[in-house]
Amino acid sequence: MNYTNYTPESSSDYSQHRQEITSTDGEAFEALDRIGGVQDKSVLDFGCGDGHYSREFVKQGAKQVVGIDPDETFIELARQASTMFSDGEPEDNERLSFVRGDGNALPFKDGSFDIVFSNFVLHHFKDTLPAFQESRRVLRDGGRVVSIFNIYQIDKEYEDFLLGTEVPVLLGKDKKISVRPLIQSKERIVEDIKQAGFTNFEWKEIENPDATIDPEYQYYDKVKKICVVLVAEKTAE
Repeated sequence: MNYTNYTPESSSDYSQHRQEITSTDGEAFEALDRIGGVQDKSVLDFGCGDGHYSREFVKQGAKQVVGIDPDETFIELARQASTMFSDGEPEDNERLSFVRGDGNALPFKDGSFDIVFSNFVLHHFKDTLPAFQESRRVLRDGGRVVSIFNIYQIDKEYEDFLLGTEVPVLLGKDKKISVRPLIQSKERIVEDIKQAGFTNFEWKEIENPDATIDPEYQYYDKVKKICVVLVAEKTAE
């Protein structure tokens, strides 16, 4: 898992303005509702950031929630927030934990989770195949990946040149936060999903006005950002 431009300062800045970046939250929870929600389930929040979704999953009755992120500042922010959000109910925190770790080599046993959830994380991977392989490994049979991420349509003449490179994206409404995810194509992501062993998946393209390509980007008119909601099931082998 490689956040190419996050620093302790930018991680804190993102966390402070996270409540302004909510355009796709409804789609995320709708996807979770379609698979029966998180109640009484074990959830891995893959690339949890400051734990925004992790805390919400506990509130919605998840049996266990583990947030993992490679960014030490994010993990510290998540742990701090988790001690406050339960309003004096310590049993909530017993169901919630955060781990600093690499999404390419998850530190969990096979079949540990019912759901692997990620929100705008996969497009930070140069190679998404290990992330999908690891997500499938830690899922129980019948478990699902629910992931929201960006892909890009690239002008044909620029495909080989731009695929896998950084693109500056501005997050938020009034306060703009700059991040630099990687340009991935639908074809490459779908290939990795299938190669990882997922045979049953849904792909939905949605609008995300909270994230726009920086108009000063040199190749602004050569790429188009598309937001995707992916639901993939681990079927028994």
